[in-house]
Amino acid sequence: MGRRASATPRPPSRPAERALAVVGAAGAVALAFVVVHRSPPAAGTLALAPLLAWLLTRSYGGLALGLVLVLALPYWWTVGTAQATVLRLAALAAATGLLFAHRLRPCLTDVALAALLATILLAWVLVYPQPHVGRVVSIELTPLGFYFGARALPGHRLPLAMNVILIGGTLGALSVLYELWQGHAVFVDPLQYQWNATDSSTFRPGGVFGSPPGAGTVLSFVVLFGLPCLAAARGRRRALAASCLIVCSAALIATFTRADIVATALGLLVYLCLTRSSLLRPLRVAWFAVAVAGLVVLLLPRLQTNSTFQEAIVRPGNLTAREGYWNVALPITTANAHNLIVGVGTGSLEVSLVSNEVPIPSELAASPEIVENSLHNQYLTTLFEQGLLGLAALLLFLLAPLFAAVKAALTTRDPCHAAIAASIVSMAIVMSVDTALLHGPSFAMILVATGFAASGAQRRSSDPRGGSRGDSRPARGS
Repeated sequence: MGRRASATPRPPSRPAERALAVVGAAGAVALAFVVVHRSPPAAGTLALAPLLAWLLTRSYGGLALGLVLVLALPYWWTVGTAQATVLRLAALAAATGLLFAHRLRPCLTDVALAALLATILLAWVLVYPQPHVGRVVSIELTPLGFYFGARALPGHRLPLAMNVILIGGTLGALSVLYELWQGHAVFVDPLQYQWNATDSSTFRPGGVFGSPPGAGTVLSFVVLFGLPCLAAARGRRRALAASCLIVCSAALIATFTRADIVATALGLLVYLCLTRSSLLRPLRVAWFAVAVAGLVVLLLPRLQTNSTFQEAIVRPGNLTAREGYWNVALPITTANAHNLIVGVGTGSLEVSLVSNEVPIPSELAASPEIVENSLHNQYLTTLFEQGLLGLAALLLFLLAPLFAAVKAALTTRDPCHAAIAASIVSMAIVMSVDTALLHGPSFAMILVATGFAASGAQRRSSDPRGGSRGDSRPARGS
């Protein structure tokens, strides 16, 4: 008689158990290293190495690691003797997802991103080939790895990625609230911080994101990506997701960044519409409108005399100053056909921050204020530096993934795709009053959103039934 057929095969170990075994082994090795060499920092690095190596063997591991790094740590910190920034390491980790990609076919979003990159690079090489501009371009394009990681993410891992964003973003939000509690900048030099309290302004915290506008933009993505996590969670996980969303929303408000707050609210409305939420029933909307109107009537007289509200939210003269920059930049942009079509050149508004030895374009010699200060408008900045070609590429870069995400949300009724569309709408609004693409973590988050949208569009096109092949369960080890 042969082997018993009734013998049950040994069940495979769960991912959590495997990870625990890796952590335990790494801890034992690190403890031995401390005992022998008495070097805790080196031991900590040694302990993390096996865990990071295991994580990077997962199809989602590189993107998850990159997201946690860029959301929870100051992105400008340097690591090791190579002086690589956290943002650069995070983008590199996210890009490792391409190693697990299968049959990626170009889509419209890929073409749009390629066109945007082409206009940026050509406006540098052909229009403004000055020293140190290449450094500016490399810094601006560092987050590209996040697009590749999000683009290669398997479809069934999308909810996991959004949970990672919510948790990592909560850690970043706590840093913003901590700075608010301290009353001064903690992660950057308080003497060089541009949003300190003055006689006419209130301190605005930026946390690990470096600035209130940057923090507000990133937290807008975190809040909107956290909505599908809340919708899918049950029990204690739902309570945890709700707590994370409350922390992130509080931190977003604490930045006192009006554009990000308004953009998040409009993004939430887009999300509710695409998910066909019961909150948008006519009667509920009517009651909400009445409640808001009542609050405005009751609170507006008090807010008009409240110094904190005036200094932090209203900020008299702020919009007028920005309009002054726009009025100076627009005549330069439209001065001739060359400037209008291909722009003044990539980096012409930023290179002076890197080096004082680079000559600024002659068009800017009479208007140094727009070089010293941001134009506070990504569309106008793109038009100024890359002309109409760059602006068209930027609009295509936003619209292509937006249409893909909206189509996916309406077809599949998946809250994740609705959140992607909502986040792109939010970013499009923010860019009307801020140069968000110049902030590394903000650019990283829009690249993640567009990568998710492009990946979803490819999965739908590969399934003639309209489903998503990427949503099927993967083989072991993915």
